[in-house]
Amino acid sequence: LSGLLAIWMSVAPFLNGWLEVALAAPTVAAPSLSVNSLTVGVATQITATSLIHSGPGDPAVVPTGVNLLRVDANNVVLGIVGAMRDNGLNGDALAGDGIFTLRFTVTEPSAGALRVRVSAPFRGVSQRVLSPIGSIPVQVAQNQPPSFTSAPPASGTAGVLYNYQATAS
Repeated sequence: LSGLLAIWMSVAPFLNGWLEVALAAPTVAAPSLSVNSLTVGVATQITATSLIHSGPGDPAVVPTGVNLLRVDANNVVLGIVGAMRDNGLNGDALAGDGIFTLRFTVTEPSAGALRVRVSAPFRGVSQRVLSPIGSIPVQVAQNQPPSFTSAPPASGTAGVLYNYQATAS
């Protein structure tokens, strides 16, 4: 028994390293979004970025298949916002750096939150890897005090009626 234990102790460090390499997996970071909040009914351009990492021995990302998905409060996919790219164009800072980017414009019809996540395919992996959720609150515009403008007559005479124009918005 002591011989088997000695063999296990000499093999265990190797197996542990092997298991770590075998269990390593590519990762997709939660999308970073360029705005902190949205206002109902206001068109807003957003840049979404996500770092996709695959280390040595990990499957490689399929760069043309990375998508930004819109999801609801239960993380159910509502649709594809667009394809994310790592090509140095259209808002992507540097080609080939592993940071995938999509620039898009939204106009939210109601208050709540814009919730998105990244979906990335990897070579030889049957299921896509999903990122954590990124979210932006959508708020109703704050009430603004009315604006009042007028143009009073340049001069006047006591006891005479004047037509006075005023505009409020």
